[in-house]
Amino acid sequence: AEGFDLGLRSADLVPSDMIAIPVGPPRSFAVVATPAYFKANEKPRVPPDLLGHACLRIRLPNGALHRWQFEKDGQPVQIDVHGPI
Repeated sequence: AEGFDLGLRSADLVPSDMIAIPVGPPRSFAVVATPAYFKANEKPRVPPDLLGHACLRIRLPNGALHRWQFEKDGQPVQIDVHGPI
């Protein structure tokens, strides 16, 4: 009613026309699987290894699929994983 909007998003998903204010510490993620999955499939050692695995995908509000984010030597690396979900 007073002209205020709020959207909570991961920092890399904030549109350029929005003002971003952190609401918590940076997050980090881990690649995980069940013991049975790793028994049947070789464990990935580097991010590109994930291209040969069944991964979970996240669909963004704009309909695009989120690429998994990693970092190597301080530089961002995105992997467009494949998966049934």
